[in-house]
This record gives sequence, structure tokens and C-alpha cells, in this order.
Amino acid sequence: MIGMRPATRKPVTIHDEVEAKRCALGRVVLIDDDLDILASLKALVDLSGYMSECHPSAAHFLQALASGEPVYPGPCCVVSDVRMPDIDGLELLGQLQEMEELPLILMSGGSGIREAIGAFKLGVVDFLIKPFEMDAFLAAVSKGLSISARQQEQRLVQTELQGRVNALTPREREVAVLVAQGRLNREIAEQLAISERMVKMHRQSAMEKLGVHSTAELARMVERAGLTKSA
Repeated sequence: MIGMRPATRKPVTIHDEVEAKRCALGRVVLIDDDLDILASLKALVDLSGYMSECHPSAAHFLQALASGEPVYPGPCCVVSDVRMPDIDGLELLGQLQEMEELPLILMSGGSGIREAIGAFKLGVVDFLIKPFEMDAFLAAVSKGLSISARQQEQRLVQTELQGRVNALTPREREVAVLVAQGRLNREIAEQLAISERMVKMHRQSAMEKLGVHSTAELARMVERAGLTKSA
């Protein structure tokens, strides 16, 4: 499925190590049915130290994406021409919005200001008009990779948080939510029909598992994890 993230690839050979280092800086997916432009952009991306990935059409890229081929870790952005057969750049943008970390930069040689504005409203990172300056292209790529890096970091943080939450027992989760709501140990004990001593034990255990040291931190963690909504 397009919405599935590809598996992580691990380097084996020296060549793999070089590719992995490039991907750590950023993987730039280039899509254009003009193969000369594609070759020129690839050379520029490679010269800048990033990892380039070229496709002659959006359909070709989506097919490769759906195959689930493992990739090296690192930020990633897509640079695509707007006007292509089958799937154009705006259609691609709509499909990529289902992905978590694939910011899109569009480029075109015949687009007007209205098309560019429409693309920005739909969430495109940048819109380059051909012929564009090398610096403008690299600035757009840098912006797209920065967005991707932030998205990946946020996902890692959320994954770590979810792992901590999953370690809680049902009772620890109940106590954590009530503590976060400002309830006193005595009130929690009455509501859950347990002793205050047990409340304190569950409270301490929950705080240790969540990695927090104060009630305020616990309340923020509970809110971020969405526990109050599921309580």
C-alpha cells in the first residue's frame, strides 16, 4: 500500500555505506518525463552530497513506493514536474498527503501564478518555475528535507511515548489519568475502591515507566499520549 512506510535498509558493502551516508543527509526523489532535465537535477543533487532517486513519471515512483523496497534512514523529499502524462504533479500531491514524511516540491515550465497558488494551498513545499536558478532549487530541497526531518523526529518521539504508555498496567493507567486530572490520592482510592497505599504504589510505578518526576510532567505526558480521551 502507498500509505505504508518502507522498511529500513542496512548497509553491508562499502558502496552501501556511502549511500547510507548520503541518505542520512537527505534522499531526494526526482520525477520528470524530460530525461535531460532529470539527469541535470540528479547531477546537482549528487554534487550537493544528497542521495538522488530518479523516476520518469509519478506512476513509476508510486509503483516503486508501493513495492516496499527498504531504504536507508534519513529525511526525504520529492521534486516533481507538474505536467506529466497519467498522473500529474497535483494528483501526486494528493496521494502523497497520505504519507507521513514525503514533502513535495513542484516545478513547471508553463504554469501560471494561479496554479502555483493552488498548489501552495494544497500543501506543496515550494513551486519552482523552469528555468530556475540552482540556488533556488537547492533552497527548496533543503526546506523539504528539513520538514521531513522534523516529521520523522516527531514520529520517533510519539513511538517512544506510546511504548512507555503500553508498559503501563490497566490500573497504573487509571491512576495516572486521575492524578493528571488533579485528583488527590484519597479521592482516587475511593473512586477505584483500593487503599491509598496502593494508589501511591501505582502512581510511583506509572511515573517511573513514563519517565516523569512530577505531577505536572505526568499531566503533560498523559495529555500528549491522549490517555484522557480514552479514559
